[in-house]
Amino acid sequence: MRQSTHNLCLLTGLCIAGWALLRHGAAAAEAIRTGMQVCMFQIVPSLYGFLILTGVLLRMGLHRKLGRLFRPIARHVLHMTEGEFAVFLCSQLAGYPVGVQMLTDLVGQGEIPPRRAARLAGVCFGSGPAFVLSLVGTALYPNTPAGSLLFLSGMLANLILAILFRPEKPDAAAVPTMPVLPFSLAVVSATRAAASGLCSMCGMILLFRLLLAPLPGLLPDVLSTDVKAGILSLLEISCITRMPVMQLSLLPVVCGLLSFGGICVFMQLLASGGNWMHKAEFLAMRLLAALLSAGLCKLAAPFWMRNVAVSAFAGTMRMTQSATPLLPILLVLMTFMILSQKKLDNSAKACYNKM
Repeated sequence: MRQSTHNLCLLTGLCIAGWALLRHGAAAAEAIRTGMQVCMFQIVPSLYGFLILTGVLLRMGLHRKLGRLFRPIARHVLHMTEGEFAVFLCSQLAGYPVGVQMLTDLVGQGEIPPRRAARLAGVCFGSGPAFVLSLVGTALYPNTPAGSLLFLSGMLANLILAILFRPEKPDAAAVPTMPVLPFSLAVVSATRAAASGLCSMCGMILLFRLLLAPLPGLLPDVLSTDVKAGILSLLEISCITRMPVMQLSLLPVVCGLLSFGGICVFMQLLASGGNWMHKAEFLAMRLLAALLSAGLCKLAAPFWMRNVAVSAFAGTMRMTQSATPLLPILLVLMTFMILSQKKLDNSAKACYNKM
């Protein structure tokens, strides 16, 4: 009976969604168009290279050598192994999905226990400088050091939480190692994983853009522009560009939203993380990170932004089409060219099977 009721509600919802698409086809098409622009001009250029780089580091075993440079801090302060600290560092520099994707690979290869990975996932999460500096910093606060303030506040908040909620000190002798691939096979495998991850991420962004298209009109008119933009950003973080431009008083709010990441990102990570992720714990950690980063940003803003004159206007940023799509198109074409080399792919599978 319960399953029948669930199926009936699901069917009703799908029928309503289909009617809405037919009734508001123009608005739906516009939402998809802007979502594709977000993916092509923001998501792909800022994440593609980092996803491949971190994938190569893992598959060649270089992440442990990177973490070895910070062994005293990693082991005695954060209670992390060299590989775990490398994941933490890469997650802060590469962007939202990288940390969880790296942890998923390590869990799958047996290098990190699932419970330990679930604890680390809450802090191995960051917007990355490419997204913050190139998009948010230049779109909302052009020609100011706001982008670096936003990035550093979020990274420092994650570091503080990593210390406060550090896991048990690892036993170095009990940590297994991942199989190591040669460079050429590591590049092919990492490129395949990056392309798959970006396709999934962009698909989810397009879905959320489609679902959120009617939301601004449904929100009460008494809500200000920044409140509406904040609500949309909580659901889909790329909507943060709708925040009012050059309002320095909103810097802590923007910082908190970037640290939180948005429901759209959460759904992508939870889907890719598998059964080892603890949803409630992960969400609680990101809420704490949002509050902590907003507080740090508020404390540092008077000193960091002291030479910035407050602008008198408060418009909203609109995406322009002046940017050329050549770079993201070439990136996608390069991906498919590499993935079309079936011989290398088969060699990679054979190498893994032997190990």
